[in-house]
Parts: sequence; structure tokens; C-alpha cells
Amino acid sequence: MIDDQARALTTELLSAAPDALLPFRPTVGGDGSRQWRVTVEGRDLLLKVNRRPEQVIGIWYHGRLREAGVPVPELVAHSSTGGPEGQACAIFEWVDGEPAEFDCVEAPPYDEWELGALLRRIHSIAPKAGFGPLDDSGRAPCRDWSEAFVPLLHLGLCVRRGAITEALAERALRVAHRFADDLGRVEPRALHYEDIMWNGNVLVGADGRIAAVLDFSGAVAGDPLWELMWFDYYFGEYGLYPRTDHSFDFSRFRHAYGLEYDPHAPLQRLYLMSALLEKLSFTDLASERARSHRAMLEVLVRELARA
Repeated sequence: MIDDQARALTTELLSAAPDALLPFRPTVGGDGSRQWRVTVEGRDLLLKVNRRPEQVIGIWYHGRLREAGVPVPELVAHSSTGGPEGQACAIFEWVDGEPAEFDCVEAPPYDEWELGALLRRIHSIAPKAGFGPLDDSGRAPCRDWSEAFVPLLHLGLCVRRGAITEALAERALRVAHRFADDLGRVEPRALHYEDIMWNGNVLVGADGRIAAVLDFSGAVAGDPLWELMWFDYYFGEYGLYPRTDHSFDFSRFRHAYGLEYDPHAPLQRLYLMSALLEKLSFTDLASERARSHRAMLEVLVRELARA
């Protein structure tokens, strides 16, 4: 897309030509869309056009977040096929702030308590039907969480890139199938697809408060414990994330979220296995991180086969 197309699209969506339009590239994340900061009749806005035609904007999810009191930018206009190649696109209000990265030596730029309370509010949202990626009607394609969860293991990709052997992939798949009944009992809740604290999805205002939660296209209907597992991966006792000098107050986050759970419970260990495989689907295979993740994966597969 070029600026002239973005200008024409803005005019079509708002029935008013922009006074100013500049390409916008977030300092963190933003790979799934092209974005422009636009001014229309004195109002600062953000035009977002998905890169892939099949990708949703996340209209249903955005609306439910707003109803739940989660700070999100106002959705001004949208089209499911308005992009030049039939992509979904939307115009949001512009929100000033800095995209937060949790991976920092200093304390995170937001209050961990506020993040925990926000995530609990998000996890209170029940989709209309199904499990897996949410469409713009609030429905997901899978019958239960077990059916949606297995593809999240990235087993085929890990084998193709040589991250794990076919034999290990088969053993991991058998382990996942052993938990089919546990996964099948999960009640669906809206998740932020594991990465609410990653890729600039939290925008922090000058006052240190969370000004907005961003990115609605990757929402998933699934088990909140799976999303919480990622906090264990990054900040818990496992030591799996290569940075050890972060100062994220994990206990403050968990207290605000309000749910006590055992990170060593078999189901949580299965979720941890999925995190290792997700990282092995793209991490440099010669790195120490990949080696440690493969070793931990072997341990988990053996452990869970006996669970």
C-alpha cells in the first residue's frame, strides 16, 4: 500500500478527506499491519490495514473489552474487505503513549497490579461459541479446547526446521492427547493470544498508567491458565527466559489477578511444553536458549507421559 491508497481509503471510510497523513511504524511490534497516523477535521486517528486478507480486525473482541472497562482506543470506522487486496481495515482514535516492553532491567513502565487486574477482566469475557481464533462475530472454529490446543504446539514446524525429531514430536503429541479430557472440560474465555505484555500491546501514558490495550486480531477462545503460563515462563522459577535481570513484580501481578494455581500441576506443565515448542519454532537452533528448551522439553515429555 502507498500513501495515496491510504488517503483514498480514509476518505471512503469517513466520508471526509484527511487533512494530514503520515506512515506510522510502532517502535515495538506492528508486523501484522500497515499503519498511518491521520488527521481528519482536527481529530487525530490511526488507520490500520491488515497485511493478510484472511486476518480479522477483532471487532467483537474490541467491543467486549470496551464493555468490560478495559482501556482500548475508540473504533471510529472499519471494513472487513476495504483494503486494496481485500484486507480488513479500521480507523481508531489516536492514543498517546509509549509501547511497553516487559523485557527491561528497570521496573516495567506500568504497575504490575494494574496489568494483573486488567488481564483478569479480559479473562472474564466469554465468547459466543467454540475454541481457537475468534472471528469478528465472537465465534471460534473448534469444538473444544483440546482441538484448538494441539495446533498451538507447532509440532510440524518444529520438525521441519530441525528443532526436534519426529520421534520426539510423536511422543509430545501422545502426551497432549492424554490430556484430552482435562482440556475438554475447559470453559472458553477470551485470551489475548498469550502476548498481552509483548510486542507493544500495552500502551503506557505519561502518568505511568496503562493508557490502552492494543491488538485485537489475535484473540483466542481458550483456557486463561494457558495465558497465565506465559508469565511463569518469563518471570517464574523455571529460568527458561534468557534474561534474569528483569524486575517484574510477579507476586504483585498474581495477587491482583486473584487466582492461585500450581505451576507444577500436570496441566500447567503441558502448557509449559507448548511454550517451549512455540519458541523452538523460530529460535536460532544453535543458541543456548534452544539447547536448554530442547532439554527441558525432553524432561516434560517424559514426566507427563507418566502423569
